[in-house]
Amino acid sequence: MSDKNNRSENNENKELNQEKHSDLVIYETQQRILKVLNGANLPISVSRLILKELFDVTSTQYDLRIKELTQSK
Repeated sequence: MSDKNNRSENNENKELNQEKHSDLVIYETQQRILKVLNGANLPISVSRLILKELFDVTSTQYDLRIKELTQSK
């Protein structure tokens, strides 16, 4: 019985680590894009458009993650 509980706990820990990993990837990718954009000499209108798209995509990714997490539990 204890072995079964340990396996269940290990699976939960793996899922939690995967969740953290996915969220970290989203955040790090966003930060890299912002860093590159900050160093680029683009017109402000182009920068604003890119930022809007970046934040829309990031928001969508986080919304999908939240939906996935709430449906799986």
